[in-house]
Amino acid sequence: MSKDPAFLFYTQDFLTGTMLLTNEQVGKYVRLLCLQHQKGHLSEKHMINICKTHDEDVFSKFVLDVNGLYYNERLEIETNKRKKYCESRRQNRLLEKTYDTTYVKHMENEEEDQEKKEEYERKKEISSNGFITPIMFEKFWGIYPRKDGKGKALSKWKSLCQNKTKHVTWIEIKKAILLQKKSERWQTEKYIPLPATWLNQTRWIDDPNEMKNFDKDEFVCPNKFIFGKDFNKLVGCHECEEYSHKTWIQCRQAYKK
Repeated sequence: MSKDPAFLFYTQDFLTGTMLLTNEQVGKYVRLLCLQHQKGHLSEKHMINICKTHDEDVFSKFVLDVNGLYYNERLEIETNKRKKYCESRRQNRLLEKTYDTTYVKHMENEEEDQEKKEEYERKKEISSNGFITPIMFEKFWGIYPRKDGKGKALSKWKSLCQNKTKHVTWIEIKKAILLQKKSERWQTEKYIPLPATWLNQTRWIDDPNEMKNFDKDEFVCPNKFIFGKDFNKLVGCHECEEYSHKTWIQCRQAYKK
């Protein structure tokens, strides 16, 4: 079967979803959608070839699959729906059917499409208020610069999504990461918090302008805890290793004495 030359394009959804992109970014986004439709999931090389650089706004429109390839979820859904629809029409032409059996098959397809539509709308409705949802985790993982402890980060992400008293929006998370990436502290990878730690300690509210590099010889506890005394007593000391492994070891040894 030849490659499907088209897919359904919902203009209102597209305009809403690209409202904050520049015209140049929209052009890159459209080209990537077309490439995905023709080639399937995209490698980072494909993304960079079109974007010329790691454009976070454009990259955020795609998620990573289990093989580390990028794809747009909405396009994937629409492409598969059209593929199944075309295949059902082809089967109907090949098989001789009575009106009744054709009608039954048609109804089955209608019900299947309706179920998928309702599932998509359900996911869309949940995220329409701007709050983070479980399916957005891959977007978070894609833009967060440190890739350690994905399982713990996913568990914490799901916990935040279920928190009814403290809603967090995707805009908050994304904006914070993009700004903190430019901070002085995050230029050194070991000073970048683990993803789970960043989520657990609500680090998206940190001011990037205050995120300076730590001086190894003049280390000051960010939580104002007493060196060698408060370790293992107050919440926060367990995260000290992300700032200075050497200090963390010394503090632990001093406490044991």
